[in-house]
Amino acid sequence: MAARNWLRLSLFAISVGVASLGLVSHQAEGAFIDLGTSGWEYDAPPDITLSGITTSGATTSFLVTKTYVEYESREIRFRTKGDFVERQRFFMMGMELTVGAPWQGYYIQTIDNIDPVILRGEDHPIWAHIHPSHTVNGGPLYSPFFPDPNVTEGVDKLFLTGAFLGTGSIWDPENIRLHDMSSTAYDSDLTKRAGRMDFRLVLVPIPGPSTLLLLICGLLGVVGFARARGAQKA
Repeated sequence: MAARNWLRLSLFAISVGVASLGLVSHQAEGAFIDLGTSGWEYDAPPDITLSGITTSGATTSFLVTKTYVEYESREIRFRTKGDFVERQRFFMMGMELTVGAPWQGYYIQTIDNIDPVILRGEDHPIWAHIHPSHTVNGGPLYSPFFPDPNVTEGVDKLFLTGAFLGTGSIWDPENIRLHDMSSTAYDSDLTKRAGRMDFRLVLVPIPGPSTLLLLICGLLGVVGFARARGAQKA
């Protein structure tokens, strides 16, 4: 009986931890909205607002606003409209996020929905990516967090850590630089080509230490129970 109660407690801890981490989520596709006059459109969940959308040349800027309840993960999908094609598009993203439960960081990921064509002679990522460090408009502002990795090269995963934000805090980073290039941006002789683009932007708060500890304890509990059951059967 004690072992069974231990398993139930461990499974409950895992369910709370996983839900808190936003790993269990399903976001139905909604109606796409024009991303200003950029030739792009986006689909965001109802609790996320994009505002201040402006386009200058190949760069589109916007502000993402959301009030978090717990640690829910969210996706915003961006894609070129209809038959519109171009070689590349830069995005300059600011955010105004209200903390619903303590954070010790934030996670941003880009997922390209079109398989990129990787060709020799061009080392810049063709798949949708983030430039953690850059000098455009004075560079990014992540305070109080720090970027990991802190590189100028394009990456598809960016962790912002090194600080703590309590419930009710507002985090307002600026100049987060996103970049996508068409999957046919360069042919075999590196001639620039235009094409369609389509990617998802994943946004996830990193929970405070207590929530992470809850998840870890739950996982360890299940492992311990499995080993105990194995020993009894032996």
